[in-house]
Amino acid sequence: MLDHSHIPETGHLLWIDKPGASFKIDVHVGRGGIASAAALAHRKAKTGKSFAINGTFFYAGRLLGDVLTLSGHLHLTSEPKARKRFGFAITLFDQPTIYERALLPEAPKDLEASYRATYHAALGGLGRLLSGGKNVAGSATLKDNSGQFFLDDAIRKTSRPALGIDTSGRLLVFVATEKETPAHKGMRPAEMADAMQARGVTDAVFLDGGGSTSLAVNDKVLVKGGNDSSIPCWVIGYG
Repeated sequence: MLDHSHIPETGHLLWIDKPGASFKIDVHVGRGGIASAAALAHRKAKTGKSFAINGTFFYAGRLLGDVLTLSGHLHLTSEPKARKRFGFAITLFDQPTIYERALLPEAPKDLEASYRATYHAALGGLGRLLSGGKNVAGSATLKDNSGQFFLDDAIRKTSRPALGIDTSGRLLVFVATEKETPAHKGMRPAEMADAMQARGVTDAVFLDGGGSTSLAVNDKVLVKGGNDSSIPCWVIGYG
């Protein structure tokens, strides 16, 4: 159901079989830090298996990308006019997917209706890593609201989480961490894509993180960002 491993100088890998069916995935909007998100996920777990990971956001705790909560609504974000929207979602049939869509209606009700007609939950990504088995990390990075790209080297200096799906529908939660060189703790997006592709992942996105990258497995915090209480959204899973 949930298999966790840690590879030195690579990071943490969580494989989840049948996500959405026997193992629920949700998007949680709320502050409180990784310990709070982990406790929430673990309370929902019937088998003792759970995880929590930070979502995508921008400095000052602003949401970046689409956020549709399982029991709530689409949250308007700081990037409402992105030319393309992409991210991780759970479909109405409880299947995980990496989505990419053209610009949607800006009217909040129309935008929400479009997402809710397709997904139970959705979380916008910061960068597309893999698409149909191809490494697309070099050309699929969301711009921030000032029009700047998140630079490859800047991303490499800090840890980053990613979500990916293999051909059998398994979900891989990957946190690239722990390089020996202090100035390059994480991987470049293309390196993250290669690492996930080598493990059979065909479609993946990476999330915001940097100094706030956070991960908990079975209610145990494994990676804690600096000011993690400022993180506005989370992905939680429980079985």
